[in-house]
Amino acid sequence: AIEALIDGKVEEQIRLTPISGTISINSSPAGAAVTLDGKEVGSTPVTVAKVGGDYPVVVNYPGYEPVTDTVSLTVRNKEPKRNYRLQPVQATVNVSVSPKGGALLVNGAPAKNPISVDANKEHVIRYEKAGYIKQSQTVKLGPAENQQLSFRLAPEMGDVAFAANEPSEVYINGQKQGVTPFRAGLQTLPSQVEFRKNGYRTVKQEFQPSSERTLNVKAEMLREFDARRKEGKPLFVSTLGIEMSRLSPKKFTMGSPVNEPSRGRNEHQVKVDFSRDVWISRHEITEAQFAAFKGSGGKTKMPVTNVSWDEAALFTNWLSEQEGLQPFYKVNNGKVVGTDASSRGYRLPTEAEWEYIAKINRRADSTTYVWGSQEHLRDKQGNFADESAKGQQTFILRGYNDGFAGKAPVGSFKAERGGFFDLDGNVKEWVHDSYTLNPPDLDRVYTDYLGALRGNGHVVKGASYKVGRLKNIRASVRDGESASAEDIGFRIARYHE
Repeated sequence: AIEALIDGKVEEQIRLTPISGTISINSSPAGAAVTLDGKEVGSTPVTVAKVGGDYPVVVNYPGYEPVTDTVSLTVRNKEPKRNYRLQPVQATVNVSVSPKGGALLVNGAPAKNPISVDANKEHVIRYEKAGYIKQSQTVKLGPAENQQLSFRLAPEMGDVAFAANEPSEVYINGQKQGVTPFRAGLQTLPSQVEFRKNGYRTVKQEFQPSSERTLNVKAEMLREFDARRKEGKPLFVSTLGIEMSRLSPKKFTMGSPVNEPSRGRNEHQVKVDFSRDVWISRHEITEAQFAAFKGSGGKTKMPVTNVSWDEAALFTNWLSEQEGLQPFYKVNNGKVVGTDASSRGYRLPTEAEWEYIAKINRRADSTTYVWGSQEHLRDKQGNFADESAKGQQTFILRGYNDGFAGKAPVGSFKAERGGFFDLDGNVKEWVHDSYTLNPPDLDRVYTDYLGALRGNGHVVKGASYKVGRLKNIRASVRDGESASAEDIGFRIARYHE
């Protein structure tokens, strides 16, 4: 009603009409008792007519956790609906485990300890850890029941056989376990094995034993030198510019025949043979190459001289060490005290090897000189005491001029057969053998002959820029020296295998 007031104002009275609607309650499982606003209204599914407002709801089903909620019936939502997924009443399992750090699972799903599980149902509880035999137990608990479970896992073991192409020490996870061939029962855990052998590259492998079958773990043991070759890495000597040639020497008689003119009494005719291929440097070692070893010295391509026999041997040991080869020479306080004949390490060529490349290699017959047996020099044959040495040397090769008054850079003259340079001249060369005037057994054939066991100094082969007599350029000439000299250098060698 609208009433006109004395002051002219109009007041409107509005009567509110209550909202009505329905509230629907459902559950899974169905049949749960429903209390709405404190009154039991039936079992799910149930629909109740109500006016607008907020209504507390309680849903109960035996063996399941009760649900409490509030449902609002409003202008915007006159038919509110609820569908409750009831949760079974829970029970608790407390688990103790050994070893710790494994995985706890309930019906295959990860779980945390203590475990909450549905009551009145069977559950499979499993504990597992890598390297151990897993265990499982089945439980069925009543509502709110609490149970204690214990898992004590035993190690899972597997059989592993270790083998290598060379007898090698086997280290498993850092601990020595045996020598190949070697067999062991090991826990089925990811592990690391190392195969170790002196002089060989250590081989490391990852493996994991299996309890179902024997695991075979094998290693190819390679000397460090061979491992680097397999990896395609260059020889260290190559990085220094040292060129090596491989030879397969054949049986021959070193020294000079008794009818060779100007023959020396120390040029013993020793029968020698070879069981292994050998590598020999094509050039004499240069000042620059030797300086890389010493850390000082000339950086030229001149052959290094004023080097003692021991210093030359130490240089070859240094090369071996750079390439992972067992050093050929045994050293004490800077002096060579012995050799390892089984070593493939670098060394000085033997006198037999030097003579082979000087007068046998790629020839039908042995020759007197490096260039052949003819008694004259071809033009620019090699670096000897030529006309430029007149007044400086007692003997010179008259009418011969090689273009150098002193040393010449290695490779300045044409290579002889087999590709070796400066065998006949430039500088004399230390070889491995000890020097002695006493001949060995001349009826015997010596295989891989290393010369006399002891002597007075070491053998020097070849001629130099100071040599001015043809007879002293013969390939069989040998001298014994104990000290370095300005015209004595060396080249290097090593066995192939």
